[in-house]
Amino acid sequence: MNDFDVKRVQSYIQSRPLGITILGALFIIGGIWSLCSGIFRTSGEILTFCLLPGAFTTAIGAIVNGVLKLLVGSALFSGQSWVRTFAIVVSVINLVALVLSGTAGGEIFNILLSIGMIVYMMTPGVERYFSKR
Repeated sequence: MNDFDVKRVQSYIQSRPLGITILGALFIIGGIWSLCSGIFRTSGEILTFCLLPGAFTTAIGAIVNGVLKLLVGSALFSGQSWVRTFAIVVSVINLVALVLSGTAGGEIFNILLSIGMIVYMMTPGVERYFSKR
């Protein structure tokens, strides 16, 4: 890598908001966790597939969830514009579902997290980061 490439990579990293870097890392870690969980569930439940098909479906769902989280995490790092809209829409849907289901003690944190995600994704620095790509 020559000096020009190093400077270009450094300026790219510096232009990414820290919150986006953290969210991307969390999505990737969660994706790996979910993917591994689904794979281990699948390998352990193939024998019980005939008896409990619902358990096998849960394992496949975990694998799909893991792949989607990895996709979103990498899109956050690369600054693809669709992921900002996706994050806002998913947060709004999650917020509505949480409010309609009633707020138990543990769900208040999830409600605040969804509101925080919506507000953060609409800040000028984040909008600027995703509009460049």
